[in-house]
Amino acid sequence: MPERIPSDVYELVTMRRDRRGLTMVFEGLRKIITVEFGFLPLSVRSGRFSPPTSGRTEEPAGQERENRLLYQVENSADLRRFQAEAAAAGHKGPLLYLVFLTSNDSIEVIAWGMPAVTVRPRQPEAAVQETLSTPLGPVEILADGRPLPYRCTPLPLQSQRFRVDGRWRLDCLLPGTTAPVEVQCRIAVDPAQSVTCGAEAGEALDLMSFTWNNNKLSIGTEGDLPGVTCHYEKTGMRLRFLSGPGAVSLYLAWLTMTEPEREEIYPWFAADPSFDETRRRN
Repeated sequence: MPERIPSDVYELVTMRRDRRGLTMVFEGLRKIITVEFGFLPLSVRSGRFSPPTSGRTEEPAGQERENRLLYQVENSADLRRFQAEAAAAGHKGPLLYLVFLTSNDSIEVIAWGMPAVTVRPRQPEAAVQETLSTPLGPVEILADGRPLPYRCTPLPLQSQRFRVDGRWRLDCLLPGTTAPVEVQCRIAVDPAQSVTCGAEAGEALDLMSFTWNNNKLSIGTEGDLPGVTCHYEKTGMRLRFLSGPGAVSLYLAWLTMTEPEREEIYPWFAADPSFDETRRRN
């Protein structure tokens, strides 16, 4: 098993699955756990796993119970099916059935090995807020037309590639969402404002930008993912997922430009998820 994970009341904060593998971040009352599979798991799904009684710590009435985050299942029909398919294809090595149990859901992963696990103390909440206002207007995220809560985390405003006035990551969870699902990120733009917008997608990047006067604002998210299509609209972007994504992260950055010819690329870089310095990558 990886580094021992302390019992706590955990919630899934972010989940990212791409060609590099699978990364999940769980937040407890005292600790933040980052789980990184440096390879693609064979199966990832949301379930309703029931842990053993010994895996729970009884809490006083009225309080949430703590539990272990990670469980390993050694006997299941799904695991045997994947083992049989792997053996028929000539693959050798043990498959693992891992379950990550949160306070309201579970994530079941079948993979060829254990992930890397990082345990760190939870930081003060002052760095995180629940809504974001931009110079162009407030940001709204919807799932199938219904408002979706999100968490916004400030990111560094400057690097070797850019310097911007505002830069944020917006994380939203979609537990138990029925697929397919459409996620919209839109800005309530003032109709009196003269704004132009357009797509500025790149390699493994879905991104669009708004410009007005000498201002530019970009919205970006990871692109070229299987089963995901991106549509650009006048007020933002719309992502359609053929399978439940579990979680979505969007990046926003803006800048009032004094030298547009040189600086117009800065928000583009700052809204690219690959430049998120707060997330360790393999």
